[in-house]
Amino acid sequence: MKINIIFAMVCLGVLGFFMLSRGGVAPTPPALQEGATDLQAAIVQAKAEGKIVFAVASADWCAPCQSYKRGALVDSNVAQWLDDNAITVSIDVTDTNAPNPDAQALGVSCIPATFVLNQEGQLVSRTTGAMNAGDLLAFLDRAAPR
Repeated sequence: MKINIIFAMVCLGVLGFFMLSRGGVAPTPPALQEGATDLQAAIVQAKAEGKIVFAVASADWCAPCQSYKRGALVDSNVAQWLDDNAITVSIDVTDTNAPNPDAQALGVSCIPATFVLNQEGQLVSRTTGAMNAGDLLAFLDRAAPR
C-alpha cells in the first residue's frame, strides 16, 4: 500500500514537471470560452440554432490536454468550423474528487476526450487523445458533414 502511494506521488511529480516545462496550464481556447456553460445548455442551444454540440473534456494536470488546447483547438480553421456548425462546451475534469456531471453523462474515461452530439443530445462520435488541426477537422467532417 505504501509503495502504491509513493509511486503515485512520483508519477504526479513527474507529470507536474513536464507540464511546467511545457508552459503550464493552457488558457481555454476562445472557441470553447464562447460556448455553453454545460452540456444541457449546449444541447438546448444547438437545437434552437440547428447546430451540433462539440464537447471537450480536459484537465489542468493533463499534458496532452494542454497540447490540444494550444494546438488544434486554437487553429483558425477549426475555430471557424466550430463557429459555423457547433455549440461548444468545455468539460473540466481537473478535480477528480468532485466528478463533473457532464463527464459522467458522456462516460469520460480518458482525456482529452472529444465528443460530437446531435441536436437531440445523442452521441454521434467520440475520440480520445490530442489531435492536430487537420485530424480534428477530418473527425468533425466525418461526424457532422457540412
